[in-house]
Amino acid sequence: PDNELRGLVVDEHGQGVRAFVEYYNFTRSAHSSLRTDASGGFLVHGLPSGEFVFSATSAATGASSEDVKVALGESGSAATVRLVVRDKKTLTGIVTSASGPIARAQVLGLPKRSDGSLDSLDIPQTTTGADGAFSLEIPTATAGMALVIMARGRVLETASLTLPVQEPVVLRVADSAGVIR
Repeated sequence: PDNELRGLVVDEHGQGVRAFVEYYNFTRSAHSSLRTDASGGFLVHGLPSGEFVFSATSAATGASSEDVKVALGESGSAATVRLVVRDKKTLTGIVTSASGPIARAQVLGLPKRSDGSLDSLDIPQTTTGADGAFSLEIPTATAGMALVIMARGRVLETASLTLPVQEPVVLRVADSAGVIR
């Protein structure tokens, strides 16, 4: 196989960044990692045809990109990929009910873009502490969040947020689940 892929890793402002890049094909028969040059550029030779998934992590900040699919054609083809690493910020909140804070509740966050589509398939999740408090690491550029709250003995709750919001976010859940008869 003599396919070639050129890539560039940039930050949210379009500036090239030194990063670690991982890639694999869907059968996982080809998996590897590499390091970019100082300007974020990289070149991979000898890839077989097929679909590959690429992702990057900034060497300096740990910011990461979403997975990006790249399809390589028959032998001798060339492709390019641009990976954008995004810093994370922390969303804090409290899960509570009429009877007080909810400990050990699971909180999942689905980051959304301004058009309502998912911003990332990296779904942050956490468990509340004894005081009902939680924090989620989310991409800095996230425009909104769909939150799912799961607490033992309670109804599954959801909340939709447009960011930025006043923190901590207070998420109220029902005191008890209904009974199915």
